[in-house]
Amino acid sequence: MLRPNRPVSLHPAALFAAARRAWRRSLQVRVVTITLVTSGALVATFAILVSARITDGLISAKTESAVESARTDSADVKGQLDAITDARDVAARTNVEVVRSTSASRVGAPVQIVPADAQARLLELPAVATVPDEFAAAVSTAGMAQQRLNLDLDRSGEERLYLVVGRVLEQQWGTLHIYYFFPLDNEATLAGEFTNTITVTGLALVLMLALVAYLVTRMVVSPVRVAARTAQRLSNGLLDQRMEVNGEDDLAALAASFNQMAENLQRHILRLEEMSRLQRRFTSDVSHELRTPLTTVRMAADLIYSEREEFDAPVSRSAELLVAELDRFESLLAELLEISRFDAGFAALDAEPANLGPMLERVIDRLSPVAERAGVTVELDLPTEPVVA
Repeated sequence: MLRPNRPVSLHPAALFAAARRAWRRSLQVRVVTITLVTSGALVATFAILVSARITDGLISAKTESAVESARTDSADVKGQLDAITDARDVAARTNVEVVRSTSASRVGAPVQIVPADAQARLLELPAVATVPDEFAAAVSTAGMAQQRLNLDLDRSGEERLYLVVGRVLEQQWGTLHIYYFFPLDNEATLAGEFTNTITVTGLALVLMLALVAYLVTRMVVSPVRVAARTAQRLSNGLLDQRMEVNGEDDLAALAASFNQMAENLQRHILRLEEMSRLQRRFTSDVSHELRTPLTTVRMAADLIYSEREEFDAPVSRSAELLVAELDRFESLLAELLEISRFDAGFAALDAEPANLGPMLERVIDRLSPVAERAGVTVELDLPTEPVVA
């Protein structure tokens, strides 16, 4: 009867149980998994460190160049603004805007000039995108500072990453802050490309290591599995099973040693079987040969036993014991023949109940002369009901 295929359970507990069984039963799964985890951790650590170093290097180089440009340009801007003598002059505002535009052209980045005190606010400069108050405070305290900020300078609704360099410009008519906004898009893109390249390369390396581990373990595990199957067949009685020997490496040596072991086992087992056969034959022959003298002794013992009343008491008793022992000997001989039949596989054991009381009485009766000569009294205490085994 055909049975429908059972659907594979995707329950987390079932998947975990299946993975656990595979981990316990398969050396190949364990080696490949350990290789994947170890190599993945190493490659991930390497990728993170290299990516961080590359990104820091790019940002550091950009920062050094930007700070130097801002320092040089801000000195020029301060010299140009020194020409303004009165912040309330109508032309001052225009002059500041011209200076700002010229500065932006020189450094190749957006530039903002922001009033920092009441005197400078008399210029009534146009509103611009402001930097965070914390950064403005840092510029006021240090005189010059830089920071990476996400800003929306063009008010497009999308922020971009900038390296902002700010410097204080002390003029005779007031204090200004000049800010340089150096975009870091190229550096971020380049760092991302480096990171992606390292990540893809690392994944390819991990997969290659897993494939190598799979192939290597398969080369090692396959002969072991063949040896296990061959050993199982040997244990089932197929003594002619052997492993195939290929090459001259360690695995080939293992296969040759296994085959040698199997041949030795087969030879010893066949020898033991032959010895067992000879032993069974010897037991059977001896049992049959003993029947002839036993029959003669039985005839003489029966004759003596039939005339026991005419003998003295000790002789009469001896005749009774002789017949009893002959009965026991015949029983042992029959059991010996039965055992030989069992060894040959021609009979089957069959348990049957036996009362232990009469058996013990016969044993004590046979040993009573020995006990009398030794001065020992033997007493037997049996229950009234039969003791059956």
